[in-house]
Amino acid sequence: MDTIQSIYLSFDGKAKEAMEYYQSILGGTLRLQTYGEVMGEKDIQYKDRIIHAYLEHSKILIIARDAHPKYNILAEAPETTHARIASPDETMLSYYFTKLSKGGRVDMPLSRQVWGDAYGMLTDKFGVPWIINIFATEVPTYREKTHVA
Repeated sequence: MDTIQSIYLSFDGKAKEAMEYYQSILGGTLRLQTYGEVMGEKDIQYKDRIIHAYLEHSKILIIARDAHPKYNILAEAPETTHARIASPDETMLSYYFTKLSKGGRVDMPLSRQVWGDAYGMLTDKFGVPWIINIFATEVPTYREKTHVA
């Protein structure tokens, strides 16, 4: 798969810690900018918070930032939002699943599904829900149903 998988995350003061954690698992290059550096923020509560964080690794890009009420940037995400990483590389994605779930919880164990892919869900120690999808190298045969009107 040649597409870049991009994830955008919001945190309430934990963006730097979370992104360094993700870098320790995924590898890659991490770039961070604070509200103080970019926006000239003087408030001690917000000046060291992250306004732009970029973690680039292979075909994965994770972008994150911390909440800031002055700029109407909030940390809440809808309950239907998940970060997702998908690839046919079973070894790599199994490793990511194991590492990301440490200190968090496994919501659905990583296992082979009826459609052929291995699929699992977890919530990491920062409260970010993840979907890990290992593409099947062989797709199961389906019986076709024909509808006659």
